Amino acid sequence: MIRRFCFIPSRTAGARVPARVAWPYHFGGVLCVGLFVILAGCNKSEEPPPEPPPPQEVLPIARFSATTPDEDVLLEVMFDASASTDPDGSIQSYAWNFDDGNTGAGANYTHTFATPGTYSVQLTVVDNGGLQNVLVRPITVGDGSLGEPITDNGGPTEPIDGDDDDGGDDDDGGGGDPPPPPPPPPVNTAPTAQIALAQSSTVAVAPLLVEVDGSRSSDREGNLASFTWDFGDGTQGSGAQAAHTYEQAGTFTIVLTVRDRGGLTATAERTIEVLPPPPADDLVTAAETRLDNGDPDGALALLEQVPSTHSQYAAAQLMAGSIFHSEKRDLPQAERAYQNAIDADRGGYLAYYNLMLVYHDGQDYGSAKEQADEFRRRTGAVPASQRDGMLKTTDWIEADSDYQAFLQTSDRDLVGKRRACRRALRNMRDFIQTVQDDDAFSTQRRRALDAEQVLDAWLRDNP
Repeated sequence: MIRRFCFIPSRTAGARVPARVAWPYHFGGVLCVGLFVILAGCNKSEEPPPEPPPPQEVLPIARFSATTPDEDVLLEVMFDASASTDPDGSIQSYAWNFDDGNTGAGANYTHTFATPGTYSVQLTVVDNGGLQNVLVRPITVGDGSLGEPITDNGGPTEPIDGDDDDGGDDDDGGGGDPPPPPPPPPVNTAPTAQIALAQSSTVAVAPLLVEVDGSRSSDREGNLASFTWDFGDGTQGSGAQAAHTYEQAGTFTIVLTVRDRGGLTATAERTIEVLPPPPADDLVTAAETRLDNGDPDGALALLEQVPSTHSQYAAAQLMAGSIFHSEKRDLPQAERAYQNAIDADRGGYLAYYNLMLVYHDGQDYGSAKEQADEFRRRTGAVPASQRDGMLKTTDWIEADSDYQAFLQTSDRDLVGKRRACRRALRNMRDFIQTVQDDDAFSTQRRRALDAEQVLDAWLRDNP
């Protein structure tokens, strides 16, 4: 008799249910029943699959462009890093280093460099996983080369923390070919120094104002960083332009030293000879010589040294007024000088005459007529050779001042305007008659004829 026992495997997930088998057999005339227990599924492994490894974070990629937004401001550069990307996330911050001691932050940043030159600009980007990367690009500013954007080549940027781009731990620190090395910095060459002087002569009388200009100095890389001046008398200055007054006589060597951003220097020299000032009696004569040589500033410097108590003071002020009026076109200074001559009570007719011209040129017609009256009171002192021309000029100043007063009178003041018109018309006709045969006053005569027509027409319309 054979009995078999079987257990049905459980439906519970992962359970192992044994199956039992029994059968009879004889042993020494005795019937025995054997039972074997067999575990189902013991010959096969059913372990769950392992968890997949977490994805490796990838470094961000830094890119930027550099442009000059204003072609007239070549040192102002606009940087744009918006093309930077992160393959597995987003970029959280942008940091700039402009290689001139200044930094910035943000995807877009405008920076103004102090001097032209080539700078290694560094952009650092950080992604949302805290990984960062750096891009360094040399740019040249100040020469107009940034008219079109300058960008990187779009390739991967080199990690700065030694990690692989793919998260591996290879000994070479990267999963692929390393990026090409940055270009070597340009070779720095020494600058060239050059001095220009505002005055034409290097020999002059003390006190001597010297204006120097080193802006023609140059550097091949455009990296001039400083200008230092040594005026040879213990005085120094700085900047591309400078000025210095030599109070004492002597021979002085002016030395300009220029330095570029790479530390290289160059020098240039100019020699100035400063002569001692002449005695006060000779200052006016020396000023006339300077003026004849085309140096009005030097002449004024000498005239200023004449003391107000000196017999030449009025003459010095008259000459200074003439220089301010004719050469410098500085009417307030001219007025002051002529007034000084009048106050010295030695200016005589000439100071009033010239002051009349200054007021007329400055369109102060009332003051011009006042000075004309003062001059007429002193015509007896005018040399005969000069009297006719000076009186005709005075006639023109008075007639034109009356004409300008007529033009400035309001049309609402009909009585006042009619009175001003008649006075101006009378003076214009007198002047026209006086200079009728004098070619030296042909220009003033034409203007007087034009004014006469205007005044005549107005009186006809407003009798």
